Amino acid sequence: MDEKLLRYFVVAVEEGNVTRAAERLGVSQPALSQQLKKLEHHLNAALLERSKRGVTLTSAGGAFLPYARRVLQELHEARLVMGEIEGLERGHLTIGTVQSVNINLMPRALAKFGRRYPGVSINIRELASDQIEPQLAKGAFDVGIGFLWEHQPDFVTEPLFREELMLVVPDTHPFWSRQEVAVRELEGAAMVNIVPGSKRIWEACREAAGVRTHTVAEMSSIASVIVSVRYMAAAAVVPAMALTSSADTHVKGIPLRDPKPERTIGCLWRRQQYRPQLSKVLASMLREAVAELQSPWIRPLEP
Repeated sequence: MDEKLLRYFVVAVEEGNVTRAAERLGVSQPALSQQLKKLEHHLNAALLERSKRGVTLTSAGGAFLPYARRVLQELHEARLVMGEIEGLERGHLTIGTVQSVNINLMPRALAKFGRRYPGVSINIRELASDQIEPQLAKGAFDVGIGFLWEHQPDFVTEPLFREELMLVVPDTHPFWSRQEVAVRELEGAAMVNIVPGSKRIWEACREAAGVRTHTVAEMSSIASVIVSVRYMAAAAVVPAMALTSSADTHVKGIPLRDPKPERTIGCLWRRQQYRPQLSKVLASMLREAVAELQSPWIRPLEP
């Protein structure tokens, strides 16, 4: 069966709309519709229910979808294996990663990776950690880089580093001269929050201390959060990694305690997925990049 037909079908299902699927695939909408009908004719079954609102799976389509995804994934993994057999001289690696790693760590690792494997192309998508896992489960990435929690049964995980979440304040803030701050001292404090990002970790820490804060803004960009605390005279809690590239001398990070908010970042692979050697090499280079930071608040972890 034509691999292209399977890919068109899977993308149409994921988008739920033929026009959006065509844009994602880089083909015209009529051409995509024709190819989907060709697949249905080949299987002698209606796979999609079409309406003005988009497309949904028929019962036959729902039964066929996991097989289509499995074939595409196995073909992708076969290409990875063949590329590795040829000495990693060619290949492609697709990565889904959280924002702080992509901005502050990935460039260091990729520079070293590119020198060693110049024939390998890398595609990186920056997403929140809770978006990486469902995309990885669908086979969208060869490896995900995100939060490691206690229970992630669908994935094989490998830790990269553990980091503290730091309190970020501007030079006009009462805590500016402090060396550390107890979480209980933030009662009623004006805060700029990162969403979704590390919000879950920070809220658990805040609730454990029995503290209520006042949210003045919520943002998805860590860089925007760091800039905003300066102009809003507020505070924020951000990953220590995010502060390694900040050149703003009017804001700084202060360690928190009682309790200390921390998170572990690592690599994730689907449990039934082939783990490309390229992804293992990149993980090693990311650990080396962490060690080069020499930050007391960011600790590389052994696999």
